[in-house]
Amino acid sequence: SQDKYVLFYKGQDGDGFAKVFKITANGETIEQLSSALEFEPNYYSEGSAVRMTDSTLVFAWAGQSYDGFIKTFKVASDGSTIRVVQAPNNNGNIVDVSLEHDGSYGQYNSLVRADEDTYVLSYNGTSNYGRVQTFTIPPDGSSITEVANAAFSDNGYSYFNSLVQVDHDTYLNAGYSYNTSGSSGYYGVLETFTIPTDGSTITSVANLKYTTANTGKYNKLLKLNANEYILAYQGSGSDGFIEMYTVSSDGATITKKWQNEFDTDNAWNDLVRVDKNTIALTYAGSGSDGYIQTFDVGTSDN
Repeated sequence: SQDKYVLFYKGQDGDGFAKVFKITANGETIEQLSSALEFEPNYYSEGSAVRMTDSTLVFAWAGQSYDGFIKTFKVASDGSTIRVVQAPNNNGNIVDVSLEHDGSYGQYNSLVRADEDTYVLSYNGTSNYGRVQTFTIPPDGSSITEVANAAFSDNGYSYFNSLVQVDHDTYLNAGYSYNTSGSSGYYGVLETFTIPTDGSTITSVANLKYTTANTGKYNKLLKLNANEYILAYQGSGSDGFIEMYTVSSDGATITKKWQNEFDTDNAWNDLVRVDKNTIALTYAGSGSDGYIQTFDVGTSDN
């Protein structure tokens, strides 16, 4: 909140840690406010965090044996501490608020807040299928309740997931998927889902294979407006591509508008919106070096 940020990362011996930082509005100073919290003492792979309130957040990650875990965290108002939220269990004992939501796999997480107490997670899970799962979590983070869980429509792997909310009950996911419509090999796939605000059901609506075989890694989606979305990914020849798609409000249609090949080496994409017409992309390029590239984007409302 305001000028405070939480960083989750893999530390010594592969354990998971979290720290709080203060970054001034002009970006000129970065100050570490808290000591490191070791929240995962066994093994940490990767995860996805979402802000709940000014002092709470929720984090989903792949932990020991690549199982799927989710926890809530509390940050002091001055940022001096970060801790796992604790609450009474069924026996009245005070314990960490934590849930192992998938005992098989919980990799390639992408977590989205649906409303005040509902969260949607896409990940590669049980049976190595791409899955969507919903949770009810109150704003104080005092409990985590799994509501619904469903496999992607093709019942195949889905790596490098990136999930965005289209409207109050529609979601769009980009993933690197296997077993797509009976095809051999991996493909980049966009899929829409209908999920009511209480998270009670998950229904696949439409999917679109947007790459050729064995391309479509390192997906990252960015919502521009009510029906236009930017996708960055590694395509043919490990080249980097950025594309715009339109998605109908009910998720029934997914249509590509244009494509731009921005580099001949690409991996590990991340997108952020700078202003109404400008987006920035960070990625690993030639020699696995780090790059930032900016783009001017024309949209239907501009």
